[in-house]
Amino acid sequence: WHQKNLTGDQFPFNLFITDILEFPPHWHQEIEIIYVLEEELVIGLNSEIFHLKPRDIFLINSGEVHFFVTPPKKSHRIILQFELSLFQSLANSLRERKPVTPLIPFDSRQSKVHHDLEQQILAIANEYSHELPGYQLAIRARLYDLAVILMRQVPTEPYSPLERHKHLKRLERLEQVFNYVAQ
Repeated sequence: WHQKNLTGDQFPFNLFITDILEFPPHWHQEIEIIYVLEEELVIGLNSEIFHLKPRDIFLINSGEVHFFVTPPKKSHRIILQFELSLFQSLANSLRERKPVTPLIPFDSRQSKVHHDLEQQILAIANEYSHELPGYQLAIRARLYDLAVILMRQVPTEPYSPLERHKHLKRLERLEQVFNYVAQ
């Protein structure tokens, strides 16, 4: 289903630290980044299944259908969601491109992109959990840093016109199905 109004009007950002076992297929306008804290996590994205391990990072673009598959054990994870409107003029350049692969795995060699993303995600989670004076400003600054990393370091490719068309049609069909089920 289409999750709506995930973020506040004044601050277009949300963070969850959760171990919810299963979440049905859904989509939303916000970008979502998942960071696995412990255990393994299985995520479906469009028609692919991904297996994540601790410290792996997973990127979900705006409007992409995704879901969590029930793992054998609870998997604690950080989920960041933010609206592209936060980045104003950069929003379109972020919206029109997709990661070549949504999974940025942790490995012992510590790739620069993983290290830099992990550093920002953990800094955001720390600010969010402590809520010290100015924490929203600090989170906004880290989100801008995150956007720069996504634009400069994460390999991306543009959506082809055919992909964009298929994507929009799929979302329209899903919205109709979910509206029917909700009635």
